[in-house]
Amino acid sequence: MNLTSTRKPFILNLLIFVSLGLMIYLALGQVLVYCAQSQIKVNLSNEIKAIVIGHSHPECAIDPSFFPGLANFGKSGEALFYGCLKGRKILQEHPEIKTVFIELSANQLDAHMEKWVTDEEHFQRAMKSYFFLLPTSLKWTFWRSFPLQYSQSQLIAEKKMLNVCFMEESKRNVVEMEWGGFVSHDKVVMDSLRFQKDSPTMPLHPYSPNLSAILDFIQYCSSHGVEPVLIRTPVHASELDIHESSFQDLVKKNFGHLKFMDFRRFPLQDSCFLDREHLNAEGARIFTLHFCKVWSEASTHRVMQ
Repeated sequence: MNLTSTRKPFILNLLIFVSLGLMIYLALGQVLVYCAQSQIKVNLSNEIKAIVIGHSHPECAIDPSFFPGLANFGKSGEALFYGCLKGRKILQEHPEIKTVFIELSANQLDAHMEKWVTDEEHFQRAMKSYFFLLPTSLKWTFWRSFPLQYSQSQLIAEKKMLNVCFMEESKRNVVEMEWGGFVSHDKVVMDSLRFQKDSPTMPLHPYSPNLSAILDFIQYCSSHGVEPVLIRTPVHASELDIHESSFQDLVKKNFGHLKFMDFRRFPLQDSCFLDREHLNAEGARIFTLHFCKVWSEASTHRVMQ
């Protein structure tokens, strides 16, 4: 008996079986993505006219209970590369939203954002929340760049989507998908705020995919009648400005046509801070009231014009 001739049909059958299995898996994955896109909703009141996206700075600093008509979608450790995907989905479901506040901290324009987009921890977390929003071209780019990490993250994301899609209808929303929101911190950390060391000025080198995502989202907002507004939330006076000169140059070059509400040096007592970069609950209350007042006055002035 010729072993070679026996192996050929076996190998061929195995390849056919594996190929069919892969095709069925990919098809089921697409069905699951479609179900997630159609069933997972952004549940917002019609009274919401503005949203905030960004990382932990707005997550801790902007309390919507003191800013009527605002929803906070800030999320700790999130690059705007992913935040802008989220923002686009929100605007698609809620055309009544007319303003998007984009928290543009210096680190969003720095090269280390590549870690927040592609390293295993940040990538898996983002895939759990936003996989069903990724365009096919971006999925393909990720798969080519890191196939094993992408495949593992896809399985985690599909499990998450499956769980949410089978929840009762009232729970099929982005809260379950961990899209962020205001986080209140009662803790006060004061000892670490006292110490400040000198540091040389350092230039920013933007991670181009993150910068491109921000610019594309701004264009999307503008083309859909939504005003994109850049903001920076308060940090403690001891927080160093090592990137400030470079940051201002990049803002002027890329975002010079936009309104930029810079509250980075908004005066607050030490007792209002969780740490150098984040506000606690009391700091968020004081700042949000001020932010709301400034925005309301600016909006009234524009209407009168």
